[in-house]
Amino acid sequence: MMATRPITTECLQWRCKLLQVIINYITEQGDSRNPNMIRLHRDISVADFTLPLKCFNLTPSLVSKAEDDRNKLEDILETISTSSQHWPFKVSDAKLHPENGILLKLDRLDTFKKIITKYTSQNPEYFSIIETVRPIFISAASGRKRDSKNPNLEERNQLRCQMVTHHLKAVCQFMGIKVKHLTMPDEVSPTIYNLTEESVKKNRESFENNSLVASSKSLSNNVLETFVKQLEKDSELRSGKQREAEDGDESKLSEGTDANSRKKQKTTSISLNLKDVILEQNLATGGHGYLSNLGEIEVLTEERSPSRQLIECAKLEFGLKTLEREKDIPVMALHISTPSQSHHQQSVELLWRSLSESARNSVPLHITIGPVSVTAVTANSTEVGSVASIIASYESELREASAVKYGDEVQDNEDEIKKRRTLAKAAIKFDILSTALGSTVKIDMSPKDLNAESRPGVFVLYNYARLSTLFKKFDHQVEAGIYPPLPPVEEVSFSCLRENEEWKLLLHYVMQFPDLVAETLGNIFTITQGSRCNLYPNKVCRFLYSLSRDLSVYYSRTHILVEPRPHLIPIIHARLYLLKTVMRVMEDALRLLDIEPLHQM
Repeated sequence: MMATRPITTECLQWRCKLLQVIINYITEQGDSRNPNMIRLHRDISVADFTLPLKCFNLTPSLVSKAEDDRNKLEDILETISTSSQHWPFKVSDAKLHPENGILLKLDRLDTFKKIITKYTSQNPEYFSIIETVRPIFISAASGRKRDSKNPNLEERNQLRCQMVTHHLKAVCQFMGIKVKHLTMPDEVSPTIYNLTEESVKKNRESFENNSLVASSKSLSNNVLETFVKQLEKDSELRSGKQREAEDGDESKLSEGTDANSRKKQKTTSISLNLKDVILEQNLATGGHGYLSNLGEIEVLTEERSPSRQLIECAKLEFGLKTLEREKDIPVMALHISTPSQSHHQQSVELLWRSLSESARNSVPLHITIGPVSVTAVTANSTEVGSVASIIASYESELREASAVKYGDEVQDNEDEIKKRRTLAKAAIKFDILSTALGSTVKIDMSPKDLNAESRPGVFVLYNYARLSTLFKKFDHQVEAGIYPPLPPVEEVSFSCLRENEEWKLLLHYVMQFPDLVAETLGNIFTITQGSRCNLYPNKVCRFLYSLSRDLSVYYSRTHILVEPRPHLIPIIHARLYLLKTVMRVMEDALRLLDIEPLHQM
């Protein structure tokens, strides 16, 4: 009842059970039905979670004066402590703070055991589907404007569009949502293709397996041909009605004139007024609806050649048919475009809705991403600001950083060049995907201080490589007989994990990861046509960067592979299992960004 999405997680289930206790005591809930009201406490030495007083429609002054309200809150605290023994996570302590509301602490040992055991299993189930989920059809704006005055800007915007759509598709698949992503590979520039090579290659292969070829010639033999016939038929019906009206007003028209009129009609182009489509289907305009300047578009020329919009309609229709879904479940059609392509994208979608019943039954959502700007050093060069120049700049920066660190020992062999290319790709992906969807991405190509955190993407991969190196070292020392191997997780004593930094890694990151992924899709599960669609593809990047910073602090302060004394072995194993869990979360998050993790820097 209180879950805001049809896919839930253990953490969300815990929050909902907690709120149910409150609802049982309070008749006027205010915001208490929103699980997001239960927030992580900033200082984990004080509490893990906080329930603000406004959950109970109370203020600090009311609590201090009203004895009944204090008694009611004390009853809630007692019920939470008792009931939570059967929840996904046990509450070990619940206190009332006169200013902040209810402060909760989880049972650390129980939570460590449950989460680490789950996340180190072969295939952990992060999500549970509790009701029908709409399939999602993602359409990315195709091609670039060839007449653009700033082709580099168009290329950067197109790159962002591709990265966002690939990321959203990966999130849907990770959550178990049926999804189809449509962008023709031959409409992506070679540079962008190389940058998102794996994603685009997989996308192309899926289309080839479904016999979907990215050319108007192939499509004209199937769906496109059907649409052309439908348009011609509709045009003839409209012309017939118009002739009947004219015959009524001008009965003196000769049969020869009428025949000439019909012949002329056959050689006339066919257009569609998009405003009529909007009115007929009762669609919203302005604000979060369709653009108000959409008008008449030509869909068939006099020679009956299909327009670009009509060709793309056929691609959309064919792509939607390949989406696996149950009947009678409406599809969420998410159309993502660059600023210069938004008008064209909406024109295509409205034309598609006028021709396809499947399109009319879908819930259309149009998202326009913000532009990608560049701060360049040598603005005189025409190549500055292109995607290729950004990658080259990042690679040069990374090589310079290696030269500063290793001096003359820096290498330019094939492996090192490939590693720098991977780091440069990660850097630009983080630059683009870390920014809120509608905001401008600002890529700074000016000289950077060559430190670990100068590029977030590089910093994240650096910390992943540290963990990978740690486990390689441990495995080698196990083979050498220095340490005993990791025991089964059931035999590990997680009571050894007493540091707040260790608890924070689990509570703020590992435990929150599934919900963070789900939050990427925002309100897409409850959205209706004409209302604002909130998507947050920046969340995973920011999560990874924040995790990497706290992990770096912990790793720098804590010596993991201490002396192999018998009383220290349980601590080593417990910490390794914790870091193994963190590493698993980082791998899954990087996979959502289509970034290849590095195992050595």
